[in-house]
Amino acid sequence: MVYSGERIESATLYDRFNVLTEAVVIPTNNQEKAVEFYDAVLDFSPIYERNDPKGKVIGFNLPEKRKIYFSPFPQTGEELVGKQSTAPALTNSAQVAITLRVKNGFPRLHRQLVARSGRNEFPLSQTNFREEFASIPHGSVSAVVEQPWGNEFIVRDLDGHYFIFYRPRKRSITRYAPDRSQVQVASDVAEESR
Repeated sequence: MVYSGERIESATLYDRFNVLTEAVVIPTNNQEKAVEFYDAVLDFSPIYERNDPKGKVIGFNLPEKRKIYFSPFPQTGEELVGKQSTAPALTNSAQVAITLRVKNGFPRLHRQLVARSGRNEFPLSQTNFREEFASIPHGSVSAVVEQPWGNEFIVRDLDGHYFIFYRPRKRSITRYAPDRSQVQVASDVAEESR
């Protein structure tokens, strides 16, 4: 049978109930600076408190009608263990990674994000790519790295969260394909020349 869009043994709860991912909440040390970075570098459209364009920006619209909201880190020394609190149960070491599949213009998007960051792209090696994630400076864009599933680059925001932009080699392959040994490389020459 096919459940959740995949061939698996049994249905999950989400095959019986219509549930969609709408938003992600990420912690931030400085909401003003985070808003500035998401606007100036990533160019996401803002979400205002109470839908008031003159109000406080509380998040941004991501592609495909998804949203990202900010949550301040708990105050230093605030004890959350064993207490009910409306504060997020996150520490300032919590890092979020959001993956964005780029359907067209991958090289142009990368160039524009590097230019908007105001910094040179941060070099990464293909062999130690995963280990080098943490070395990307906050507020920077990495170089494009070729992977078995396609090409990708990372934008690291001011709080250390990662936005992983990737372009698959073949439309039917995703970044998280279960068996990468069967990924067949398709030519990307036409896309690179655009």
